Amino acid sequence: MAEQLESFDFQPPRCKHLYPWDDWLNGKPWKLVHGQDFLVKIASFQTQASIVSRRRGGHVKTQTVAGDAFIVQFFDGPNPKRSRTLTK
Repeated sequence: MAEQLESFDFQPPRCKHLYPWDDWLNGKPWKLVHGQDFLVKIASFQTQASIVSRRRGGHVKTQTVAGDAFIVQFFDGPNPKRSRTLTK
């Protein structure tokens, strides 16, 4: 049965990353293989790599190779191909 509490001391969540992003987003190109380095679909993992890199203030370049692997490389700063300059 549910119990109402007067108060509770919540602890901050311990975020445990499933993947070693600190290693993979070190600026060097990495070849990651489906089934060995990650388990989700390649397209989903590429999206995840892009999201993580943007949170770190950069962007990634990725390319699928050999059907079951892809290359990922992190770059500092926004992606210049996606940057848009507004003009009046």
